[in-house]
Amino acid sequence: AAAGGLVGAIIGAAAGHASGEAINPTVEEQYWKSAYGKEPYYNQKYGYDDYAPAYRVGYVGRSRYNDASWERAEPELESAWEKTRGESRLEWAQARDASRAAWDRAGRSSSPR
Repeated sequence: AAAGGLVGAIIGAAAGHASGEAINPTVEEQYWKSAYGKEPYYNQKYGYDDYAPAYRVGYVGRSRYNDASWERAEPELESAWEKTRGESRLEWAQARDASRAAWDRAGRSSSPR
């Protein structure tokens, strides 16, 4: 059930309808579209469309599991990845670092200041 809720949240965020979230999906998408090629895990064989679903899983997962550690949330995020990856050519082992990067960035963005 938790994975189903996360999948729904990811689909909503992908459509730009995440409301009441501290994380703005539009801002995150713009950031990652310009930054993904500079990330240490980036592989030139893949384009932004391959990485984008992994970023969504990470930042939407962070908003859903904000109090959980990455290690605790990762199984749910992997499950969400498998359901929402669409046309991405990445397997979870390749997408994991991108998702973690988005998770970490979202955690910094939603931290109390």
